Amino acid sequence: MLTYSYKYIGVCLVLFICLGSLIGCQNKIDEPKEVGQNTDDIENEMNELREEIIILKTQNQQLLEQINSFESKMIDNKLDIMKEFYEQLYRLEHVVKRLPDLEITMGSILNVKEENDTIFFEIDTVEWLGGEQAIQAIIEDGNMSREEAEQQIPNGFYIRNIEEERIPYQLSTDYSSYIIEESSLKYTNEFINIVNEYMETDEQDDRPIYHFYIIENEIVQILQQYIP
Repeated sequence: MLTYSYKYIGVCLVLFICLGSLIGCQNKIDEPKEVGQNTDDIENEMNELREEIIILKTQNQQLLEQINSFESKMIDNKLDIMKEFYEQLYRLEHVVKRLPDLEITMGSILNVKEENDTIFFEIDTVEWLGGEQAIQAIIEDGNMSREEAEQQIPNGFYIRNIEEERIPYQLSTDYSSYIIEESSLKYTNEFINIVNEYMETDEQDDRPIYHFYIIENEIVQILQQYIP
């Protein structure tokens, strides 16, 4: 009886070992299927991410185009505002010029001098010409053909300065000044500092051009000319 029991236990152990081996083999057989399924899932997720990236790139491009269009419109609006302002300015000058003792000149500042707490600007005057006047002036100054002259004014204007002048004007103690910032004229109380700063760094040909309103040889108002 004891021998039979051992045999029975031995058979059970063998069967248990065989059953464990079969289960292990089955798990090993099933494993590649699970790995393959996971790989497919990852590939699908990557494809979805690629599609999302493409959509985001398209949306980003559309936003950039909208921003560029908006900036272009803003620049156009500023140019229109500046054009309207200068048209009003010229109409005002037409009337103001008829006031007694008022002189309006246009030019750049070549030098700043201070004598006994009085500031003087040495101004090189220029002419601002447009249209047919500009073309004729370029033909005369540069000995060019009309076709060559027309190519010299892509912006429609010509700054004529045949020879350098240094005309001294005293700066009034209560003068007002306006400079160009972001295509707009803005009042500044730092005009002297601004002039001294650019005179140290800029070449003479690159210096700003201003409208000077002068009464009895004193500059009472300064407006910077916008140059596109």
